[in-house]
Amino acid sequence: MADIVKWLWFGSGVIGVVILLRNPDKLVFEYTGKGILLRSWVYILIATCLALGPVVLIAALLIRPKKLCPNCYRTILKRDVICRYCSSPVTLASPTIVRPPTYSPKVRAAIAQGSKIILVRGYLLAMGTIIVGTVIGLTVIQANIAASFFISTVIGIIVDWLWWSYSIPRWRRDALKQGADANELQAAGEATLLLWPKGSIFEKTEFKVKD
Repeated sequence: MADIVKWLWFGSGVIGVVILLRNPDKLVFEYTGKGILLRSWVYILIATCLALGPVVLIAALLIRPKKLCPNCYRTILKRDVICRYCSSPVTLASPTIVRPPTYSPKVRAAIAQGSKIILVRGYLLAMGTIIVGTVIGLTVIQANIAASFFISTVIGIIVDWLWWSYSIPRWRRDALKQGADANELQAAGEATLLLWPKGSIFEKTEFKVKD
């Protein structure tokens, strides 16, 4: 019986990921602090589908198809014909994803470097902490898998956040020294999830450095 429950748990997580990946309009998020936060949590759900199981499946079923308003770039339901934010008409055939603006070569180079150094390493740090913490919880502390995974996930998020808070100001300083435009770098950083919106409470957690 325990084996059946385990396979049902893991299987529901995999089914949830399949639903999300086969319906890209469920993974449309606006370029705001709220959109960045939602996108991050959905990607965490996808990455931890085996551990979260039915939570991923329920989330996949509840997330409604969306698209971006081509006028204000806010997220609206896919079936909407009037944007509820700017009241502009939106056709049903409007693309779910609006092509982002083209940035200068220096900003693109900075974003590529930041994504590789900060996002990828931060993700690996978080996932490594979650995996190691869960294993330690199960083998050393002998806690149940739910408690081990939950505590490890919280620690992993904290580790990732500390890495981001430390790395981002130094990445921004180096990019500006290389000639990247500050406003364009901020816009590109928000669009690629490297940066929080200017003035956001989350942006204030950066470990500032001297120019």
